[in-house]
This record gives sequence, C-alpha cells and structure tokens, in this order.
Amino acid sequence: MKINKHGLVLLVIVNVTLLLGLNSCHNISYVSKKFNSEIILDSNYQIKDKSIKEIVLKDKSENTIVKTLNNDCVIVSVESFDNEADRNFIGESKYFYSDGKLKKSIIYNKKNLYSEVKIYHSNGKLKREDYFKDMKLIKGNCFDSLGDLVKHTEYEKLPVIEIEKFGQCLMYPDSLRKEGIEEDVILRVLINKFGKIVLIIYDNLHSKLFIEEAVRCLSKLNNIKGAIQPALIDGEPIDMWIYIPIRYRLTIFGY
Repeated sequence: MKINKHGLVLLVIVNVTLLLGLNSCHNISYVSKKFNSEIILDSNYQIKDKSIKEIVLKDKSENTIVKTLNNDCVIVSVESFDNEADRNFIGESKYFYSDGKLKKSIIYNKKNLYSEVKIYHSNGKLKREDYFKDMKLIKGNCFDSLGDLVKHTEYEKLPVIEIEKFGQCLMYPDSLRKEGIEEDVILRVLINKFGKIVLIIYDNLHSKLFIEEAVRCLSKLNNIKGAIQPALIDGEPIDMWIYIPIRYRLTIFGY
C-alpha cells in the first residue's frame, strides 16, 4: 500500500496462482483472457526444440495420442490427451531415455490429475512408485539403482517466487492514476529450470503501462539471487508456467 500526497491509497494487490504447465496435470484456465501477446526476457531461450517431431493419432476411445520423436527419429514420449486442441492428459503417458528404455510412466484420471507415477533408473530398475488420489499421495516408495528401498522424497515441487518483493517493487503508473484507471491483470509466466523468468504472456487488451510495470519488477527479480526457484520433478529442475494475477486499485484514504 502506498499513500500519495493527494490522499489516495494506491493499492497494487498481487496474488500468485501456480500452474504446472509443461509437466503437469493441472487444468487452470482464465476464459476471459486470450494471452495473445508475449514478452521475451531471454532471447536465447527455446520453449521447444524445433527438431522435435510429433505424430498425432487416435486410440479406440477417441483419445488423442501424441508421439514425440527427436531428430534421430527416436521416440521420447507417448502422451495421451482427451483431445488435440486442449491437450488435457488422460490415461497413460510414457517418457523414454535416449536409448529407448522407459524413463517414466504417468496415469491420469478423467479430472486431468495423475493417479499413478512410476519412474525408472537408466538400468531399468524402478526408481519411484507413487499413487495419488486427488493429487494427494496415498502410497509411495523410492529405490536406488540396485533396487533397494531408500527414503521417499516428494515427486513434485512447485516453483517459488518471492511475491512480497515483487509487490513491494510495483508502482502505480502515474498517468493511469491521474485518469483514475483500475485494472485486473493476469500474466502467464514461464520460469525455466535455472530459476529465471524467460517468457511472459498476456492479453493485449490490458493497459500497456500496467504490463510494463509488472515486467519491470519481474525482470528485477531475475537479478536477485534466490528470489526465484525452479520447479522440481523427481528432484530434477524443470521449466514450468505460473499465473500471476495483479489487481491495480485506487482507493480514497480513510474509506
């Protein structure tokens, strides 16, 4: 909260809703937002290797099966979706090592949530076997490369962003304050496996100055050590999307 000389309380309210985007089963959507514009913070970053090829098929249940191959035509994944457009996971999806051996198998229920996760060491031995109900672990075991039981660790950790520092950085654009403009802004933000924000997507109907201010503060977080931590899957850092809703509000002081 910032109070200016005119007695206005400048409210910039920041909430964070995490979306497990590239490796997740969550289905979070904001139907009123198009996310049709983007700002790239790292020009060297590639979301997807252009050499990767996709083969799209249909199974007996009319689910969409997407086989992904690398440049050497080796299958790296076989994923099952309820339809090609939305690509909500359903049924079993498999992921493979470069030599073709199974690396991971995930079974999703009809709610687009995983119910079973199995991960394998490169030698074929089972590494993890977790069972979930409504995203809550009900049973899980972890194993070393020899097949011996080891301490169980969390399969998935969400990215961490110091949202308090982000909120403290945000300033109400002066020209929009003078015009009395308020707005709800939603940003879709990609945090890479190194803990850096590399891409921001937004609806171009948002006020440009509100977007620029949010981008300025997110860029600043990129330069603060430890302010952003990447998501982890089975202990390995991965790229992951989050949503950041921001409410820009002007309020008369004392009311």
